[in-house]
Amino acid sequence: MAKNKKEPTPDPTLNFNGEDYSINEMDDDGKIILAHITSLQRKMDSTKFNLDELAVGHAAYLQALSQNLNNGKEDSSEDEDIRVTASKKRAMPSPVPGGVAN
Repeated sequence: MAKNKKEPTPDPTLNFNGEDYSINEMDDDGKIILAHITSLQRKMDSTKFNLDELAVGHAAYLQALSQNLNNGKEDSSEDEDIRVTASKKRAMPSPVPGGVAN
């Protein structure tokens, strides 16, 4: 039976501003900074995903409210910009294409 030889794992590198850096050769502060950057990027990506979900839900509830208030009336303006104003006259942002609110 032949033994499985493991190939050496390549040295992890960081490409920063067009230059490659060996992560193993970075000092501890550099590794900590890189860990923070990686963590923050994951959180930013997750936040963008959550914001997209919230924007879609917000738009769906605005549409449901519009239908509810029209109480079965035919809505001739499906693409109308729907805005909700609270009792303190504070305007709520309306949904816009691309999942971004005002």
